[in-house]
Amino acid sequence: KMMFMSTRVITLFWLSVILSFSATALDSKAIFADLHKDGNGMLSEGEAYEDAMLYKNFEQIDKDHSGQISYAEFKLFIQ
Repeated sequence: KMMFMSTRVITLFWLSVILSFSATALDSKAIFADLHKDGNGMLSEGEAYEDAMLYKNFEQIDKDHSGQISYAEFKLFIQ
């Protein structure tokens, strides 16, 4: 009986991790979509201005120094 409980707890743990990861991924997409207004799929410095933390760290987040933040760069920052 103890083995069953242990397996069940581990299964519930991984299920919560998977659901949490999925929710975070969906949340990050929604946040990114809300911030970028022109629909080009990138955040400009002006669009990032709406979020103080994003704006403050803009140059650090913009890994390829394109002057814009891609969704991939955004995801790396918020993880």
